[in-house]
Amino acid sequence: LINSIKTFTWNSGVTNCSSLQFLFVVHVVYVCCLFAVQKYAASRTTIPGWLPAMRKAHNCFLAVLSALMLTGLIVGGIMDSRFESLYAFGCRRPINENQPGFVVWTMYIFYLSKMLEFFDTFFLILAKKKVIMLHKVHHLTT
Repeated sequence: LINSIKTFTWNSGVTNCSSLQFLFVVHVVYVCCLFAVQKYAASRTTIPGWLPAMRKAHNCFLAVLSALMLTGLIVGGIMDSRFESLYAFGCRRPINENQPGFVVWTMYIFYLSKMLEFFDTFFLILAKKKVIMLHKVHHLTT
């Protein structure tokens, strides 16, 4: 695993889950699941008993994952001398743009984690919370 992280590179359409077709299918499935979960939740008078524990586990997992991704980006920023100045932080191009490894892998994990966030919407609907259209669209666009 460590070796594959050290040599990880992003190649659009080649790296797992990176093709436009994959993204299209994932978003179509998300929209279909939204309708199915809304229909299921509307047919129930109570929330499922497993939902509170599942929501907590999901939120804890995403919190830990987010902390790890932030740590990865900070370490990468230090390795790339991003914290030397405001210019280096926001304006300077990476020292080695095509450098494989930990930072690119961390950004890939962030990209994949956006799909895990779809479950936030499903959990809110199942908990009979009001979910505004902006929330649903937000997960489609970020």
